Amino acid sequence: MQIRAGHVPLNEYLAWFGQSDTPRCDLCWSLRRVYKTDSLHHFLFVCPSYDGYRTDMDFAHGRDARNLPKILANQKHLDALLTYIGRTKRLRTRPGKVLLSSLSALQQS
Repeated sequence: MQIRAGHVPLNEYLAWFGQSDTPRCDLCWSLRRVYKTDSLHHFLFVCPSYDGYRTDMDFAHGRDARNLPKILANQKHLDALLTYIGRTKRLRTRPGKVLLSSLSALQQS
């Protein structure tokens, strides 16, 4: 997964490759009937479904709370970001999608 490049298993990215029918955020749509693109920015900083988890992350990031380049450049901020991602369980890969490429990479090494 490449957070800096935006290569993450969210619907916006997956839709580019035909792995998702829509780039829409499923949670915003199902809970509020609001169409929001399921982008990295939306997931990390906007989606109301993750507000509870995001509060802890924002507190750890302080004034850099919405500045992804600064978050990625600071180890403590990065730790808080990865904790947030882990707690949401949102960026887990789909079975079989990344695993096959991971296996071939392991076989080549």
